[in-house]
Amino acid sequence: MREELPPPSDRAFREDSAALTYFYLRVGIIVLVGLLTVAVLREDRAPANGVALGSISASWYTPVQSVFVAVLVGAGAAMVALRGRGIQEPLLNLAGLFAPVVAFVPTPEPVQGPCFGRVADPSLAAQQTPTIEGRWNAAACAEFVARVDGAIVPYFWVGSVALVATLVYVVLRKRNPALVYRDGDANPWHWFRDRVLRDDTREPGRGEELTGVVLALLIWAAVIVWYGVGRDSFVLTAHAVAASFVFLPMTVVALLAGRAAWRGRTAATRALSDAGREVTAILYVVVAAAMLIGVAATAGARVFDLAGPSSRWFWGLEWVLVLGFLGFWCIQTFEARIPRSNARVPAQTVV
Repeated sequence: MREELPPPSDRAFREDSAALTYFYLRVGIIVLVGLLTVAVLREDRAPANGVALGSISASWYTPVQSVFVAVLVGAGAAMVALRGRGIQEPLLNLAGLFAPVVAFVPTPEPVQGPCFGRVADPSLAAQQTPTIEGRWNAAACAEFVARVDGAIVPYFWVGSVALVATLVYVVLRKRNPALVYRDGDANPWHWFRDRVLRDDTREPGRGEELTGVVLALLIWAAVIVWYGVGRDSFVLTAHAVAASFVFLPMTVVALLAGRAAWRGRTAATRALSDAGREVTAILYVVVAAAMLIGVAATAGARVFDLAGPSSRWFWGLEWVLVLGFLGFWCIQTFEARIPRSNARVPAQTVV
């Protein structure tokens, strides 16, 4: 007689599914960045217009554009979906929110500024252009601006609705009684000390979550107002600003992850040996330093006009940023490995 054993518990299944979903999201980010890397290097080796790329972002103007946009949108969605510990959560959300903006508003260096948002002078030359003659014309400039508007305006609408829905959800959602929720000290310095300096990884209280969503809404609203009142300025500089909102939060997240690994704050790092935790922490610090140096160097090069659109050393600085970002997610994935639930499900038997 065959005896039917009870199915696995719903709780064990949910825990296992959640852990594997997190793992697959991290792997997905690695795959996406790998796709962008291969596509950009291939285009740089044999450029379609005969001009070597001056930056990774300049691939927007090449046949790699679809890959460039898809990778940033996909990686941004994955970063928002991933649940971070403590202060890492709003930082990941901020980085994920602005990653698509980097894709939708391209770097302006390959394009002459006067082409943005106005009738172009056909005599204006551009370093990389969509015309065979190597010069902009009114139709080309109008098409360029229309492409930016066609992507960023819908994203503003959808992003605004998503942030408002998130605010409502945070207000209404029930808290898990198995977790300890505790709002931080009302004193801003004490909150910063506990959350950042002391790496408090507790689950955020409702007040902290509300504050995080409201701040994100205010930043988002400021960006929309900027687009509305200073469209030319937005198209010319939003790419760099959005990139800063991606890589600077990720730098802080890497530093916090490194400290958590050093102290064995997570189950994954506690499973490592002392040497393993030290190596993991050092690797996090290295990738954080790479991203910070990359942001500072690329921003300085643009602000002080130290690198033109065809500068190869600027191209190298951008790769420092990208490889630092890729390194972070590789370490995160290795640190967690392939998590499984501890629940044991007995095999079916035949009696």
